[in-house]
Amino acid sequence: MIVEDDWYGKFASCIACGHVHETEVADPQELLEEERLAAGKQRRRQPSHGKLRL
Repeated sequence: MIVEDDWYGKFASCIACGHVHETEVADPQELLEEERLAAGKQRRRQPSHGKLRL
C-alpha cells in the first residue's frame, strides 16, 4: 500500500490490485450536497467509449 495525499485528504492504494482505502470518513450531508450541485453540470469532454489511447 502506498499512502498518498490529495485535495480531498489522505488515502492508501495498492499497487498490485488497485484497491483504494480512504483514511477519512466523509460527512453524508456534504456528499449529498456535492451530488446535488454536480447533477446539472455536463462534462467538457465525453469519454472515448472504451477506446484505449496508448
